[in-house]
Amino acid sequence: MKGLNLGAMVRRRRLDLGLSASGLAGLLGVSLRTIRYWEAGRVIPRKASLRALYRLHSGCSSATCKK
Repeated sequence: MKGLNLGAMVRRRRLDLGLSASGLAGLLGVSLRTIRYWEAGRVIPRKASLRALYRLHSGCSSATCKK
C-alpha cells in the first residue's frame, strides 16, 4: 500500500463504518484525542485497539473471531 500510512487506514476504517471520531472512540474505549492522534500519525494504536478496530470493521464479535 504505497503512500497509505496507518493513520490514514484508521480513518478509512472509521469512515467505512460510518462513524464519527467520537463514535469510534466510544466503541473502542479510548478518548477522542487518541483517535485524532492515531489519524494524524502522531501515535500508533496499541495491538488491542487495532484488533478491536478490525473486529468492528469485519463485523465479527469476540465470540466469532480469534483473539
